[in-house]
Amino acid sequence: MPRHDGWVRPNTHNYVAVNKVNQEINFWKARDLGDIINATFAFVKEHFRELFTVVLYTAGPFLLLQAVINVWFQSNLVMPTAEEQMENPLAVFSMFSDFRFYLAIIVGFIGSFVLYATMYSFVLMIRDGETPTPETVWARIREDAGIYVTSYLAIFAIYLLSVPLLFIPCLGWAAWFVGAIYLAMLLLIYLPARLHEALGAFEGISRAHELNKGHVVDSFLLLLVLVVLSIMLALVFMVPYMIVSFTLGMNSIIDPMEAKPVWAIIVENLFSILASLVSIVPVTAGVLQYGNLVERSESVGLESRIDSWEDGELGDNSGI
Repeated sequence: MPRHDGWVRPNTHNYVAVNKVNQEINFWKARDLGDIINATFAFVKEHFRELFTVVLYTAGPFLLLQAVINVWFQSNLVMPTAEEQMENPLAVFSMFSDFRFYLAIIVGFIGSFVLYATMYSFVLMIRDGETPTPETVWARIREDAGIYVTSYLAIFAIYLLSVPLLFIPCLGWAAWFVGAIYLAMLLLIYLPARLHEALGAFEGISRAHELNKGHVVDSFLLLLVLVVLSIMLALVFMVPYMIVSFTLGMNSIIDPMEAKPVWAIIVENLFSILASLVSIVPVTAGVLQYGNLVERSESVGLESRIDSWEDGELGDNSGI
């Protein structure tokens, strides 16, 4: 059974109550690809200021710490010269002996973890008719921490178990590639399903697979569009980063031994953090796709509206 207010099977009026609060978008609605993308951007446009504030106070400290560690590591990183690599071919791997490299990875993982948890919590609270604030979002992250951790571990385990396929030329590579794409399609609705229905880690994979039956092409096209959109939007934030990198790259041709200045490393990391906010697009689209597939397979919204009409609760809950 679900852990939060919203759609609760088999029959309740929560659907109607939620959508009276959240009139601008109906998450429990059958949509085609264009409708999902339009609803996603309508949601982001409407709530971006609130989202930015919540991210600033919840994930912000972790992302800032991540940037500080990255600047510390990169500003002390010394790449071996061509002569040093000739003398010692393993010199290029010297960064792996620096503890700051591993610290940057760990802090980066934590920052990414909290950022995605913040975004999912924010979107789901809006969907459920709640008001997301830094305090309420942080409380919800703590409540759902077990789901996020086990989800990461389950996904990592699946990819780890698939590694042997890469040692089989052609057929193994093809099978791994197709499997990775299908898993990515399932992951769009995996966390929304687990968070809403309180499913186990592998039970969530089964649920996502069940909902995708008969909608694989639609899910693939949505995944493809989201990948393209995410790259394009991230590039907008990364323009200053690319300008700095290009300028420094030209200077390095003139003076290969010149180290990258600290200010440039700071700029690169700050704009990388801003680019990470683009993740709200696939997160929101995933929640919408979950509601879309649930509605198509189980007609939850329709059943709830019929129940409300029978009880005399008439109203327009169509939303976007």
